[in-house]
Amino acid sequence: MKFSSLPSFEKHLQDSSLCQSYLVVTSDADERGKILSQISAHLKKKHPQSEVINLSQTEDPFEALCAGLSTLPFFSSHVIIRLDDVG
Repeated sequence: MKFSSLPSFEKHLQDSSLCQSYLVVTSDADERGKILSQISAHLKKKHPQSEVINLSQTEDPFEALCAGLSTLPFFSSHVIIRLDDVG
């Protein structure tokens, strides 16, 4: 699914079950942060034991992303990986 406006995406988060993964593409860092926070909040509401891993392409090695994607969570039902600063 593709959403060209923030309000339509917010409606999707309210009305639907969440997808397995989301790709958020916008050059506005504030808007991107808001969207990522909304996704995280909705998943945490449905699955309170979810773990959030924040990564930055400019600060964290690629191996950290690979490890996060390939490791099963021990103490949480879901893992949210937020990767920001992708160039």
